[in-house]
Amino acid sequence: MKFFRNLLLLAALIAALLYFNNPSTDDFLCSMSEYVRTKVTDDTLGEYELRRAFGKAAGQTAGVREYKVEREDYQFWSMYTLRLDYDEHVFLGVAGQFILVESVVLTPS
Repeated sequence: MKFFRNLLLLAALIAALLYFNNPSTDDFLCSMSEYVRTKVTDDTLGEYELRRAFGKAAGQTAGVREYKVEREDYQFWSMYTLRLDYDEHVFLGVAGQFILVESVVLTPS
């Protein structure tokens, strides 16, 4: 019986930690801005990728904040959809971390 009680307490503790560390939209935007800055200065990027990342970060807009971001809040985690010109990226936000789930290149209409 103690095992089940301890297991239940552990599950409640994990749920509370996930709930209170569910990242907000501002957390996502700050993280994405830092990610773009890192990619721009990363030497492993090819010339095309560097120009593309730099253009998105500095040339076209002042940064990620001006792009459309949609948040779906599931209490313990959130899903973020970031639309960049003809690209759409879906991220999972959990415990203050962001994981790329899907990237789609949309066709211009």
